[in-house]
Amino acid sequence: MIEGKSERYKLFWIGNDKGTGGVGIFLAEKWVDKGIEVNRVSDRIIQMKLMAGETIFTAISVYAPQCGLSEEAKDGFYDRLIAVASKVSEKEVLALAGDFNGHVGKTSDGFKEVHGGNG
Repeated sequence: MIEGKSERYKLFWIGNDKGTGGVGIFLAEKWVDKGIEVNRVSDRIIQMKLMAGETIFTAISVYAPQCGLSEEAKDGFYDRLIAVASKVSEKEVLALAGDFNGHVGKTSDGFKEVHGGNG
């Protein structure tokens, strides 16, 4: 558990040993017993299902490949994400969040080291 100012949190995560990728979901301790499934899809996608009353909430957290990676890596990521999200029942509440590495425009404006100029 991780201590906050007034609450404790549990971290569900997945990463790799290369120091790239890695994604997680922090869950307040009071919700931990409501967790019914954690699916660590890849080092860039994690899914968690929670039961609240009669409702199943599905959270998907992502870290998309950045512009310097191959089109194959990017396509593979989005193919996996679509496969995971498409299995979520219409009766569930879906929350999809994360770092999609999106950029607007082709100029780096102070981010030359990390922006590929492909807006």
